[in-house]
Amino acid sequence: MTRRKLTICAVHNTPFGMERMCMKQCMDAENLHRRLKKIIGQVQAIDRMVDEDVPCEDVLAQINAAKSALNGCGKVVLEGGISSIVCGMA
Repeated sequence: MTRRKLTICAVHNTPFGMERMCMKQCMDAENLHRRLKKIIGQVQAIDRMVDEDVPCEDVLAQINAAKSALNGCGKVVLEGGISSIVCGMA
């Protein structure tokens, strides 16, 4: 499986015209990578729990934890996008 590079950009209207700010320019990419690696580990553990016939409530608790962690990733991306917009307005 090959990895594709994901580029997410925001477009800002500046005095010099439209300017694109890509994800790495407007957010803490290292923080996001660290969080995503933890989530990958959580999901792999959930998969093992299913194979090991762990009780449903334990599996659901771990799924909920992974969902919360993904929401945290979304907040990192959102905060970066908002700060790039605010900085672009200054």
